[in-house]
Amino acid sequence: MREGVVEKEQGPDVAVFIDFENIYISTREKYGTNPNFEYIMEHCSEYGRVVISRAYADWYQFSRITNALYANGIEPRYVPTYYYGHDDEQNGGAIKNSADIHLVIDAMHTLYSNPNIQTYILITGDRDFIPLVNSIRQRGKHVAVIGVAESTSSHLAQSADEFIFYHQLADDIVPPDEEPKDIYDVLVEALLLARERKNACTLATLKLLMKELLGDFDEKDYADAQGRNFTRFKDFVREAERQGKVQMLTTGTVTEMFLPGEDPYELSSFALPPLEKSSSDDRRRVKRRRRS
Repeated sequence: MREGVVEKEQGPDVAVFIDFENIYISTREKYGTNPNFEYIMEHCSEYGRVVISRAYADWYQFSRITNALYANGIEPRYVPTYYYGHDDEQNGGAIKNSADIHLVIDAMHTLYSNPNIQTYILITGDRDFIPLVNSIRQRGKHVAVIGVAESTSSHLAQSADEFIFYHQLADDIVPPDEEPKDIYDVLVEALLLARERKNACTLATLKLLMKELLGDFDEKDYADAQGRNFTRFKDFVREAERQGKVQMLTTGTVTEMFLPGEDPYELSSFALPPLEKSSSDDRRRVKRRRRS
């Protein structure tokens, strides 16, 4: 190092893969604006030195966007959209392009050819990328996902090492000021919101919705009646159940939440109805079937 020159600590190398149509459509539907890649790349650079950043789409449909990508150090990867039904594209129906496949192939190629990259960041909310996230993590790499509220799979968010909502990065998306609410009432709101979106009310789903509703929710910031801070989201929900806000049902390895007074077995997405006591004749018939 030359005298008088201070080298910046850059951290580990980072690769960014952007499912462009997912983030583009999601931000326009949710916020009425285009995604701001300056916000995204600024956050990605906090993980280390970004050595790969690519966005996948049919750029003939988004030709004005590519300049913004280049300006933020993002390489547009062209993936054509195919049509069927007629020779004339305008009269044919569009088939979903293979952007997801191209993204996965590039990410896996990078995983095996660039061992220097320690952090992978996916900009998407599509649950189809869960196997990719799992594969990257199995190679000892850190995976972060950036997605848009309401458009991100809770299972994708749960599978990554870290999940960030897009609106948490954007300075121009300011949530309205509201009176502070009881944190367990917010849990009930999250449960009702999950039902409105036709999602199962699992721990992973409700925790994601709590972050969506509050922006910076972390169960470790709250304590039970004895003043002990929660270490798991499940313990937080247990306290809400103790206070009569929700009720829990655990079947196998899945825990769901319901409102007080509801029949969990009737509403559950996973549970079988409780077993009734079989008569002696029923038990004998089962034994005979097993012998045969």
